[in-house]
Amino acid sequence: MTILLQAFSYKQTAVYFVGKTILEFSHLESTNDYCRQMAGKQVMDEGTVVWAKHQSKGRGQGQSTWESNEGQNLTFSIILEPLFLDPSGLFFLSMAVSLGIRGFLIQYSPHVSIKWPNDIYIGNRKIAGMLIESSVMGNRVKHSIAGIGININQTSFADHIPNPVSLKQVTYRTFPLRETLISLCSEIESWYRLLIKGEKEKIKNLYTRHLYRLNEKHSFRNDNMVFHAFIRGVDQFGRLVLEDEEGFTRHYGMKEVEFLHLTD
Repeated sequence: MTILLQAFSYKQTAVYFVGKTILEFSHLESTNDYCRQMAGKQVMDEGTVVWAKHQSKGRGQGQSTWESNEGQNLTFSIILEPLFLDPSGLFFLSMAVSLGIRGFLIQYSPHVSIKWPNDIYIGNRKIAGMLIESSVMGNRVKHSIAGIGININQTSFADHIPNPVSLKQVTYRTFPLRETLISLCSEIESWYRLLIKGEKEKIKNLYTRHLYRLNEKHSFRNDNMVFHAFIRGVDQFGRLVLEDEEGFTRHYGMKEVEFLHLTD
């Protein structure tokens, strides 16, 4: 059962719509789950942000979880309505949001890249992750929920988290969370607007250009077999394009290949 300790709703006066309305909670089990419940009742405008100071059941891709110390980071979800996208092209939304997060972070570090499919790295350390869940009916996208976790002011992490880093560790500064969230939402919106305008090729090219370890050989696991391959990009369906050591190119979906950490 979701426990709401305290909730605030306020509207910004700026003209952008992503983050124009922010619903702020002291605690939620999952901001994505809350958005999904509310989206089903059609009571939230596109661009509404649900922000929880603490999530007890934050989720990442697959079975992974997102762990965050209360009140130190940003854990939030954005309601989006990419009705202009075909369901087969939903990865373009993931690419646009990833580029928005990267665009925010490069203000503070030049070494920001996107680890396929949607983690954000500074150097070899993970600073942000994303989980996009979409509601599709037939060949129509009803809505999408972009859940985002980004390490802001946390400086101590659990030992089992493999390679975390925060903005504070990178810059030696403490960031005001609300203002940081608004700035991040503005950057995400700028890329989402490009997607609305149909700039898919530009988005795909820039996403590929900023892929973590692009054109470098890395270790992967597929069906319990470890192999080495070069990352060459992504295709129009969001599949990772790898070239193995024999020169053969293969395309892998999100659940078909595991990107091994440098320490694995």
